[in-house]
Amino acid sequence: MTASVTNRNTLHIVTARRGILGSMEDHPPGRELRYCPYFQATLELIGRRWTGSILRALCMRAMRFSEISREIPGLSHRLLAERLKELEGAGLVERSHDIQDLVYRLTSPGYDLESLFREVDRWNERWVGAEGAEGR
Repeated sequence: MTASVTNRNTLHIVTARRGILGSMEDHPPGRELRYCPYFQATLELIGRRWTGSILRALCMRAMRFSEISREIPGLSHRLLAERLKELEGAGLVERSHDIQDLVYRLTSPGYDLESLFREVDRWNERWVGAEGAEGR
């Protein structure tokens, strides 16, 4: 089975193949990390415009469409709807009906990305933020 960045179920493929591919911890220190099509497909999925911001917002809590839209200034309703469909297809987000409204929440694989977002925040604080900019 090959990885396809255009496949809506890319993350399902990655999850299913996790046992075969191993993880970053499986690589001994100093060993070169070679190209991995699953790594590439996952980065292209979560790296699409606004996708990371949508996932990050949903890390806080389940939200209605309008709440996600308010949380991310500049994101059009059309693009938000498109990205949510892609994330549902990839198994990272699920929709459910709350008492009166449709609610979006992260699935377990989607919520597991929270640690990635926290690491990006740490990297930003170190290298991109005001303190990091001075150290360059």
